[in-house]
Amino acid sequence: MPDNPKLTGAPVRLEGRAKVTGAARYTGDFADETLSAYLHPGETPKKVLYAAAVQSTIPAGRILALHTEAAEQIVGVHAILTHKNAPRLKKARSLMQSELAKYLPLQNDTIHYHGQPIALVIAENSEAANHAITLIYATYAESPAHVDFEANLHKAQPEKKVGSGEAGHKERGHPQHEFNKSEVQIDHIYTTDPTHHNAMEPGATLAHWHAPSKTESIELTCICSTQFVYGDAIFLGEAFDLGMRDGMLRLGLQIGLGAEMSSKVRVAAPLIGGGFGSKGNNSHLALAAMAAKYTGHPVKLVLTRPQTFSMMPYRGGACQRIRLGADSTGRISTLMQEGILQNAETGTFIEPIGEMTSHLYNVPNTLIDHQSVRLNVNATGWMRAPGITPAQFALESALDELADKLAIDPIELRLINYAEKDPDTGKEWSSKKLRECYIAGASAIGWHKRNVETREGEEAIGYGMATAVYPTNHFPSTARLTLNADGTVLVQASAQEIGQGTITTLGVIAAEALGLPLTQVRVEVGDTTLPMAFMAGGSSTSLSVGTAILDAAKKLRKKMTQTQERPLSVKGIAGRTFGRSKYGRAAFGAQFVRVAVNHHTGKIRVTHMAGAFAAGRILNPRTARSQFLGGMVMGLGHALMEQTSLDLTHGAWVNANLGEAHVPTNADIPEITIQMIEEDDSRGSDLGAKGIGEIGITGVAAAIANAVYNATGKRIRSLPITLDKVL
Repeated sequence: MPDNPKLTGAPVRLEGRAKVTGAARYTGDFADETLSAYLHPGETPKKVLYAAAVQSTIPAGRILALHTEAAEQIVGVHAILTHKNAPRLKKARSLMQSELAKYLPLQNDTIHYHGQPIALVIAENSEAANHAITLIYATYAESPAHVDFEANLHKAQPEKKVGSGEAGHKERGHPQHEFNKSEVQIDHIYTTDPTHHNAMEPGATLAHWHAPSKTESIELTCICSTQFVYGDAIFLGEAFDLGMRDGMLRLGLQIGLGAEMSSKVRVAAPLIGGGFGSKGNNSHLALAAMAAKYTGHPVKLVLTRPQTFSMMPYRGGACQRIRLGADSTGRISTLMQEGILQNAETGTFIEPIGEMTSHLYNVPNTLIDHQSVRLNVNATGWMRAPGITPAQFALESALDELADKLAIDPIELRLINYAEKDPDTGKEWSSKKLRECYIAGASAIGWHKRNVETREGEEAIGYGMATAVYPTNHFPSTARLTLNADGTVLVQASAQEIGQGTITTLGVIAAEALGLPLTQVRVEVGDTTLPMAFMAGGSSTSLSVGTAILDAAKKLRKKMTQTQERPLSVKGIAGRTFGRSKYGRAAFGAQFVRVAVNHHTGKIRVTHMAGAFAAGRILNPRTARSQFLGGMVMGLGHALMEQTSLDLTHGAWVNANLGEAHVPTNADIPEITIQMIEEDDSRGSDLGAKGIGEIGITGVAAAIANAVYNATGKRIRSLPITLDKVL
């Protein structure tokens, strides 16, 4: 039931009916007849072939021999690619910071991790391909492997850069000195286990190399489940050595001049069935393109669910030491966060756990430090609110411990240390209504009952809270608006619809900017033949592409006064400075939960969740509520059940399926109250909006852990919070 009356009349998803009726097409749905829309005029279609990957069964070593003889006899098998016959790839950049920047599949005999693709079967149908891979096995020369994160913590090495380029080590003031002389000290270790994204749609690519054409520039088309079509296109252009125009020049010209040029690579992502950071520059992209080049046929590769655990990224384990120094009134003088992050031999991404820590509270002395342990596992990557999700669990749990030690209400402690300006930069916030979030969330959950309502039958009742936060990211993007003779408008941008409601939201922005009903606006996204939009990540799409649409709308209105020509097209560009501002920019919120913990079994029931968020202008309350709600549900899973476990002998993910890698279902989810605090962020951007896709997950795990402590008196400092930790 809607929590906000603003939902009444809010637009529903424009692609919603197609999705619920099965008419919507995802990458895995494309085949011979549907691929025809991507062929050149007059091009003779070829039969789509199907690929399946063979994976390594050791975590480190070399391949001595691959035994493919039995698989080659299977009817329908066209080819088997190995490191000996696969097309050669050039070193290529990964704008998604995937392992492809350091490791390219099927290029040599080296094994970096269990589950690494070592061969690819291409067959006439998926049944033949999947049967054939069961008949292939390898003989190895094994090498010593490091797969145990905890056992290798002592080997951690400092990281100079983390996330998208932030400093790995930062200090402000004199944190150690101030900690040593502080009246009250908190010093604890908080740990989180690896977790996988488990998007509904697995990774998938359909690749096709076109017949030579005198009129068409595109040589390679990939329909792919990706969060960044241009990022995938640039990787392919460089990996297959297709020339300078298909590298970073392609991106730079669009950002700098708004210039689109003919290219040899087309990547399309019509719809994506969830991503959360896992999709983009994945190995299946390279493998499918290699197979298509080798066979001369279009080739489709769809990963199995278990393969998504080892052939796609995930959130790695983390071990964080949090130290807080405060006086007896609760004023915090120093905050130190030192994290050791799980990484891989092939990894290029380091989770930025300190991204918002030093910005969040008015603390004069801070230290943020990142180190990593490189293991023989597949590489970690971006996952919803990367860095901030595990960081907020640790920081907000430590704050709860400090409040308990000082006998101060947890909300009051946060208000004592409220940051009116960004403590790191001294800048005013473009907008900030975190106080209002605390008030609204506390009211919704019934915070006044904390320490009063303590038991219901065999269950102990507890209340917990935490701050939610996520930076406002504004990336370079472009968009084209075309006014047709019938008065309708076409919006075009390569933005990726991963389920977050982008098609609808961009349509709403264009309709409002031009004074049109939404029914007169059509939106096309997810294709490199469209103007460049940045990746679907960092909670950035609506703001980044939306401001480009505003720019285009302004130009279109001006042109309409100068000419009656129809159709009339204009292009908008925004975000060239990557959101650089004289203001601090972030979305803020507050998470509140009520739990009931069974005294005998240790079972935890979250009975109510309340999230209050101040995220600038809400462009569409209906899809915004879905984003907040989805983030909170994911946060509940992170707190109570999500955990991917490694076999410490073989380096394999032992619960690589949805039967054993638990994620929340409807039965696990309690009543959830979403409150969207009205906020004007026009100082931050012309659109006045902030990102909302990730803030909903932040702080949830800490709020639940804090509620469990309030109910039971047991402080859980490791996730997930399982029965054995409570009993």
